Amino acid sequence: MARVKGKKVLSVYIQEDIYNQLNQLVKQKYTCLKGGKSQEVEDALRHWLRLHTHKNTQILFSQKMNPAPKEFKVFQQVKHYIIKYKHKSENYLNQPRQVSLKELREAISAIRGSDERTIKKWLKAFERNHFIKWIAGEVYELN
Repeated sequence: MARVKGKKVLSVYIQEDIYNQLNQLVKQKYTCLKGGKSQEVEDALRHWLRLHTHKNTQILFSQKMNPAPKEFKVFQQVKHYIIKYKHKSENYLNQPRQVSLKELREAISAIRGSDERTIKKWLKAFERNHFIKWIAGEVYELN
């Protein structure tokens, strides 16, 4: 790889769908692909840094930046399972807003394990983080 003065190599792992979206954007936006991806990533990082700095100069160390919590990732997996296997759809526009406790338990069991303590732990974590909300009986709303 050729060195470019004033630039550093950044090697990161990102989700495949995000990578594909980035490639699509670069192809649409730039006539010459050379450097387009680097430019878009630099712009995105500049924007992120501006959002997380005080007066664009000093990083706010007093405010801890939270990474995406493990609970959110597991909830997304559970939600995807429910949409794909219980509602037989890949279309997130038609995703269910309300699901039964039985569906939630089955999805958690498939994703994290079927031990009763595990299922209860994840249901509590989802409620605590407001990912699900009890409606009535055994019906929950997905957020």
